[in-house]
Amino acid sequence: MPLRRNHSNSHFDDPEGQAQKPGHPFLSGNYAPQPHEQPLTPCSILHGSIPGELAGSQYVRNGGNPSDTFDQDRDAHWFDADGMLAGVYFKRTGQDRKYITPFFVNRYILTDVHISTSVRARRALLPSIASLINPALSLFTLTMYIMRAVILVFVTWTPFLWTGPLARWKHGGGKIKRISVANTSIWWHDRKALAGCESGPPIQVKLPELETSQWWVGQGSDSAEPTKSWAQGPGLLKHFREYTTAHPKVDPVSGDLMLYHMCFAAPFLRVSVIPARDANQPSALGASEKSHQLGPAPLLGISVPGMSQPKLMHDFACTRTRTIILDLPLSLDPRNLLKGRPIMHYDSNAVGRLGVFPRWAPEQVEWLDTREAFCVYHTANAWDDESAFAGEHGNGAGLNLLACRLNSATLAYVAGNVDPPPHVLPAAQQQEKCQLYYWRVEYRSGTKSKFEKHMQSLPTSQTAPHSKSTRLRPEITDEFALSEIPFEFPTMNKHRQMQSADYIYGTSTRASGFDSRLQKVGTGAAKIDCLVKVHASELIARGLAQRRRASTKRAKTTAVDTRSVSEILLQQEQSVDGVSGPIQIFPMPIGWYAQEATFVPRNNARSEDDGFLLFYAFDEITGLEPSTGRCLPNAKSELWILDARDMRTLVCRIGLPQRVPYGLHGEWFDEDKIANQELVPSLRQLEEDAKLEKQAQRRNKSLIEQASTGEDSDEVMEKVVPEQNTREPELRLRFRPVSAGVAGPSLVDAKELLKHSGWLTTFAWGFREAMEIWLE
Repeated sequence: MPLRRNHSNSHFDDPEGQAQKPGHPFLSGNYAPQPHEQPLTPCSILHGSIPGELAGSQYVRNGGNPSDTFDQDRDAHWFDADGMLAGVYFKRTGQDRKYITPFFVNRYILTDVHISTSVRARRALLPSIASLINPALSLFTLTMYIMRAVILVFVTWTPFLWTGPLARWKHGGGKIKRISVANTSIWWHDRKALAGCESGPPIQVKLPELETSQWWVGQGSDSAEPTKSWAQGPGLLKHFREYTTAHPKVDPVSGDLMLYHMCFAAPFLRVSVIPARDANQPSALGASEKSHQLGPAPLLGISVPGMSQPKLMHDFACTRTRTIILDLPLSLDPRNLLKGRPIMHYDSNAVGRLGVFPRWAPEQVEWLDTREAFCVYHTANAWDDESAFAGEHGNGAGLNLLACRLNSATLAYVAGNVDPPPHVLPAAQQQEKCQLYYWRVEYRSGTKSKFEKHMQSLPTSQTAPHSKSTRLRPEITDEFALSEIPFEFPTMNKHRQMQSADYIYGTSTRASGFDSRLQKVGTGAAKIDCLVKVHASELIARGLAQRRRASTKRAKTTAVDTRSVSEILLQQEQSVDGVSGPIQIFPMPIGWYAQEATFVPRNNARSEDDGFLLFYAFDEITGLEPSTGRCLPNAKSELWILDARDMRTLVCRIGLPQRVPYGLHGEWFDEDKIANQELVPSLRQLEEDAKLEKQAQRRNKSLIEQASTGEDSDEVMEKVVPEQNTREPELRLRFRPVSAGVAGPSLVDAKELLKHSGWLTTFAWGFREAMEIWLE
């Protein structure tokens, strides 16, 4: 099927004037849920050929996928819903395995919440993020939403209620232990593919089938005995301490995994550093890491001082030696209710802070104030200067940060179709902006901390004789935008992560979708119709040079590159080689929209950008019903492979057997990772275990009956095989058949049990029925 070409300058126009269809913007169109799970299914190649670098690998993307049985007029947020993985496996085929056949697969992530939700439910078990942040919602209504979730979770822990639609586990025991829906991201560490979101720990997934295995909280999964996790404490406190970022950082050299954990109880922020078991290089530099080099021992749940309340902290950054925390004025604190505020509150009068500390020493954190309030949901990269922490005085040495900076908190509200309150909007006469932003932190011996300034003001008699500190102190020396264009979902060549890199890739839109569409509810959800390549090192050097010439380096100035998306596209079209300056844009054909892209390096790459971008694409002109905007039953998505060097050549288009909704973050797993992943049981293996166990039980029952009536009872009893669970208990509880429905004991069978039960069971049954009616 040929793509529609962009003629003249029509593709530079702003299509925002198109009529918007009714309904929740993040529940309609290609944001609508996909009810079908697909096993590994062959795909068709529509254009080009699959690069050899992809042979045996798999691209997987995560995203929320609500039930299609839920009420459409309910509160809903883009970040709600059960996680669903959608992947394309590039399987080697043919006698000599020289051919590559793409296979599509999508699976729900089998979290406690997903398995415990009734197939007849009209509302999600957990309250929507939109309800938690809505300032128009009364305290009473919000309390009722929260209490409903608490009661329904409590029901799953009540004896005699572990059957039927409220508990989706096999063998009973349908307890909701964790409320994570694992719908944000998927990543790789230490022979494990892990998916997660901020409301719980990550969960392990088996590639390429995308089958769910077990929760992971830092424990040594290859240990015979349980090992320590990052979540310690009694009851509910332990539950909150399991909360983990969905944007971990993995050192490409050492394999160290860096995580942070935001908790509702103090200390609010904790971090973990977990070395890879097969790592053969030290993870960081400096004297404080010498013990780690001798024998890597993980840091698990170590507190970071200096946080006064829990925050909505979605991402952070790491260099090879340092960790950078973003403490922004967007709180996520139940105590806000006592102040008459929603749980999520944005304080536009506060400033954002950067917390910087050595990777293995979070107690040494230094908090640095930026110049104003802002939000960051995704960081792009962070790196040390080559001469960082070196030199006699350290002047000029430091670290660098690139992130997608928003000048308001509007996105969090509009993604839930909630009118943002006035105080979260940008300052007067400012437009909504989401830009690729740069911060530079330098370590200087002349910079004093607040404590040192206080000590200096005291009389000499009250200070220690050798209190003068020669320790280098960090200071933010520069912060500016690289470009004026909207920029989100950053990605890069992961071999260059935590190091100085030339290129950052991301997404944008001709329709100013990250900007003007965030100003007003009802204008439709933001959609990606441009992929962007930014020559970041060039723009940073240019920006630093400009500010060195300015009177104040931290003054509010325009971006280094002031061109708009339309201007860049026009200049590209007029240039001979299609390149115009430090920013290149690949525009999607009219009606087509993309998702976050993932960079895959070429074998024997000649440059940092020598590789491909993989991303899902959807044609709304052929895939949506024109009058209603609803997805057509036969709508299908595609996987596109774009040349990351020239940002023009579409290397391959792969037709998928079904539609992939617009989602969040993805990852590419190479052939070696899939082949060497930690062994986890698949659904097929668990199903086989269940069959073998039932066969053994029937055989043992027959032998016991034979022994009770026969003369050779001792000989017969020797044949009885003890029950053995070949899988870990939690893995067995996570089993479900591949079919759409997961059948527990029927309601009729459960009622039959009442004939042989006492008053407690009868009461529990009535309580359960009342809860199910409420759930509906």
